[in-house]
Amino acid sequence: MQGSPTLALGNLELKVHQLTWQLALNKVLPFVTEGVNYMLKIVEGVAEGMVWGLNQKLASEGANTFVVSVTEQMSLNITAPQAPSLDASTDLISVWLDGRFVDASTGQSSQPINDV
Repeated sequence: MQGSPTLALGNLELKVHQLTWQLALNKVLPFVTEGVNYMLKIVEGVAEGMVWGLNQKLASEGANTFVVSVTEQMSLNITAPQAPSLDASTDLISVWLDGRFVDASTGQSSQPINDV
């Protein structure tokens, strides 16, 4: 099962002291909310496109799927030293990436593990 990001602004409310400005704002705010939600849909599409591109890049790397070519001379090892953790109290997902650069010809890291 695959998921996709869902970003939406439910309601936008502004209060002012003058009645005339409040009436004008009450008429405009639904359009502002609609515009913000439209832009959030665009952001969702961009995020999904970037993830799709990363998945395609990882799939094309062959057997060593955790090394992604950054440039022709440099590759990045994106292995995770620890499993992601989910925190229900803060609604956060923590992901750790090793991020060591490796030599493309030998597949060896240029830095020892836990050196930096």
